[in-house]
Amino acid sequence: MKRFLFIGHDASRSGAPFVLLYLLQWIRSNHPDSVIDLLLLNGGELEDKYRKVADVEVLPEFENTNPLSRAFRRMRGAFDREYALRIKSLPHFEREYDAVIGNTVVTLRHLALFKNRGFQTVSWLHELDRAVEALGMTEDLKLLSPSIDRFIVGSGAVAEMLGRFGVSSPVDRVYEFSPRGSSAEIDVTSVRRELNIPADAFVVGACGTVENRKGTDLFIGMARKLLMANPEFRFLWIARKDAESDPMYKEVIESIRKHGLNDRVMIIRSEFSPANYLAALDIFVLSSREDPFPLVCLEAANLGKPVVCFADAGGMPEFVGDDAGAVVPFEDVDAMARSIESFYQDPEKRKKAGRIAQRKAQTDFSTETACRSIFQIITLI
Repeated sequence: MKRFLFIGHDASRSGAPFVLLYLLQWIRSNHPDSVIDLLLLNGGELEDKYRKVADVEVLPEFENTNPLSRAFRRMRGAFDREYALRIKSLPHFEREYDAVIGNTVVTLRHLALFKNRGFQTVSWLHELDRAVEALGMTEDLKLLSPSIDRFIVGSGAVAEMLGRFGVSSPVDRVYEFSPRGSSAEIDVTSVRRELNIPADAFVVGACGTVENRKGTDLFIGMARKLLMANPEFRFLWIARKDAESDPMYKEVIESIRKHGLNDRVMIIRSEFSPANYLAALDIFVLSSREDPFPLVCLEAANLGKPVVCFADAGGMPEFVGDDAGAVVPFEDVDAMARSIESFYQDPEKRKKAGRIAQRKAQTDFSTETACRSIFQIITLI
C-alpha cells in the first residue's frame, strides 16, 4: 500500500485543479489500495469532488477571498514562523508518506517543509515565466528547487523554463490531459440558435480569461481582419462567469462596440464546462502570448476541432505539430487570419486536421497515458 500527500493551491474550476482532480480520480479507480491525502491552500467549487477521492484538509486562513487577494497573501506572509507552525500542526504533517506532490509553483514552500521531514518531494508544474513572476514565485523557484527531488512538467516549454532557472533536479515531461469528450450528445444547432449564430456560419472560438497573457486583444484584431473579407464569420470568446473582473474585459467590450462587431464577435460568460460552446465551433484558436499547455485546447481537440496557435508562446505547438491545425509566428495576427481562412476555404483539410487532433487527444495525450506515467513517477521515486 502506498500513501501520498498531494498539495493543491485551490479547488477552483481552472486548469491545474482540474488535472489534479483527474489524476486523483484515476488513482482511486486504478489503484484503490493507495491512500490519498490532499492539502488545499484554498477552497473552491471542486472541493466536493476532491472529497470523494481523498482525505481533504483546507487551510482556513485562505478561504473566502478573491484570487488576487489570495495571491497577495501568499506572497506577503504565508510563510512567516506562525504559519509554518500551523502547517506542522496539521494531521497531515505527522503522517508518513511515500511521496509528497505539490501541484503548481505556489506549493514549493510547503514541499520544502515536508522535505525537511525526510519525505520524497515532487513538484508538478504547469506555469511559465510570466505566471511564476505574477505569483511572486521567481525567487522561490530559484531557492527552493534543491528541496524538490523531482519535477513533473506539463509541456516541453515548462521544462525549458526550469533550465533557464538552473534547476538541476530530474525533470519528467508528462503532457497535460483532459477526459475524452464527445459532441454526439450536444445539439449544436440549438447552441448556435441560443447564441443567434446562423447554422451555416463559420465559427472561430477561443476560451480563457480576458487578459493580455491570453491575447484577447489579438483575437479581436484577427477577427476584424477576417470580417473585412468575409462578414459571414462569427467569433466566440468563452470567458469565466465573472469575466467582468478580468483585466481587459471592459476594454475588449468597448473595442468590439467601437468597431461595430457586436453581432459578429461575442464574449460568452460560461458558468460550467465550455463543452457545448466548443462543439459549436468550426475551429479553435489559442491566441495566448504565454500558455504552458491549456486544457481547453485538448477539450476542443477531443471534439474534433483543429487548433491554431502561436509559436514560442508555450507548449501547444508540441501538440498541434503540422497536422492537427496550424502553428503561426508569434503574435502574427495576419498569419493567424490567413491560416483560419485556409481552413474555411478547404473543408476537407479542416476535417482531416480535426480528426488528427482528436486522435492525438485520445491517445498520446490521453488521461490514461498521462496518469499512468505520473503514478509510475511518484511510486518509483
